[in-house]
Order: sequence, then structure tokens, then C-alpha cells
Amino acid sequence: MKLVKLSLVAALAAGAFSAANAVSLEEAIKDIEVSGMMRYRFESDRLEQGNTVSNGYNGAKENRHRFKSQINFKAALDDNFKAFVQFQYDNTGELGFNSPTAKAETNTAQGFDVEQAYLEYTNEAYATSVIFGKMEVGSIWTDDAIGTGAKIINNSIEGLTFAGYWFDSFNVTDDGDFTGLGIADASLYGAAVLGDFDPFAFQLWAAYSNNWAFLYAVDASYKFSFNDVANFKIQAQYLGNNLDSDKEKLGLDNSNFYAAQLQGQISAFDFQAGIVGYGEKDKASLVVLE
Repeated sequence: MKLVKLSLVAALAAGAFSAANAVSLEEAIKDIEVSGMMRYRFESDRLEQGNTVSNGYNGAKENRHRFKSQINFKAALDDNFKAFVQFQYDNTGELGFNSPTAKAETNTAQGFDVEQAYLEYTNEAYATSVIFGKMEVGSIWTDDAIGTGAKIINNSIEGLTFAGYWFDSFNVTDDGDFTGLGIADASLYGAAVLGDFDPFAFQLWAAYSNNWAFLYAVDASYKFSFNDVANFKIQAQYLGNNLDSDKEKLGLDNSNFYAAQLQGQISAFDFQAGIVGYGEKDKASLVVLE
């Protein structure tokens, strides 16, 4: 290792040069968007199965404090690139007071986890964005799943959004909503077209889960009103899949999901009514990833 010595004059000159090129805190943070949420929920419940009470304290209800918070930072690196980081704290897995399995405890060692972290490139001329990193999947087959992969999104046609996506891993253990089947560990490749031509909107989805299944889905909705007093929305959805042939050995079969819903608001009153159906009778199947 070579040791370099600076004279006092040289050191001062070097310090002045560094200060001249430094960016002020105001300049550094002015292009950072900060958002987030915080939720507190108190749960008091117990599970009764016949004369047996589970998850209760001396036969009474179990009480738990639930905290969840998210802080999002989105920074413009230059005219085309943005970086996004989401920190999350969620104590859902912690035991609350009156727990039958352990003493009441407040966790002070667990910090915020990095829930999402990705880089986004946007080309305004082609109305196209490319996102790469750890992000929310955002597909019709998932709820709040996080995966590592990439998305490409194009909005060059007014009212239409075209998307392509690839994910090679998901937060299977942390999420807890994934199926126990191997499809939860398979790479996912797909594309989607989303249209919004008020009052009509639609979504078309297609994907392939590597060595598992071809997935497809359609969602359509229509809104209408009468004299601005009564407002209604009709929505229908269908999801289907074709499993790879070797999945029959696991006792699985192709499946489908269908749903229809009518939402209405008349003056100060609102209502919802609908129907849902899924699966194959007397057969095991899957419809969604979560």
C-alpha cells in the first residue's frame, strides 16, 4: 500500500476542491418523493372447536397489537432514471399480551426490512418504462406478492397500457399466502393489455409459469348512471389455466375461475351483489399463485 502525504497547503486545496463539487442537502433531496402509510390494529379473538378453545388466554380471548408501516423513497437520478426503495415494518408474527404460548413481549431488535428496491428507466419519446429489481408483481394472479425480475410498460396509445414481465423468484416464505405447490418457486413470464375507455375498461392477461402451467385471464367492467342519482358498475372476470401434462401425476387438473359483480349507489345508499365459482368438481386444481 502506497502512503501519500499532503502538505498543509495541498490538503487545504484538496478540501476546497471537494467542497466546490459537493451537492447541498437541499439539492440532494429536492428530487426525492417520500410517501408511506402506518396502520395500527388491535385484535381480540379466539378459536373454538367444540369444547376446545385454542389461541386463548385461560379460555378467554387472545389480544394482540398489530403494527404495519411502509416508507417509500423515489429519487430521480437523472432525466431518465429513478430509484425506488420501500422500507416496511410489520409485527404480525409477534406475540401479543395474554398469549398462551409466551410471555408478553415487545420486539425492539427488529428494524425495517427492505420490501422493494428497483431501478426504473423511462423514455418519454416512446412512452416506455423498464423496471428491474425487487418489486410488487402486480399481476391478476397475485395480491401483494413481491418478486425479483423485470417489467416493461408502454403507454404510447391513449387509454391503453401494454406490459411485459418476468419474475424468477417470489417472497414465498415471508408472504405466507402462496400455495405449497412448486408453482410458487417457478419463474413467471407474461404480458398484459389494460384498457380504460371510460365508462368501459378491460384487462387481458397471459403468462407461463415455467414447467407448470399456461395462465390466461380477462377482466371487463362497465359503468352507467341514471340522472346522476343512481350509479352502477358491472364487472366480470374469468381466469383459466392449462397445466403441463406431467402435473396429472400430482392429481391436479386444469381449472378456471369466474366471477361477476354488480355495484350500485343510489343517493346515500350503496350495495354489492355477485357470484363466484372456481375449480373442478371432485378434482384438485389451482387458480392463482397466492
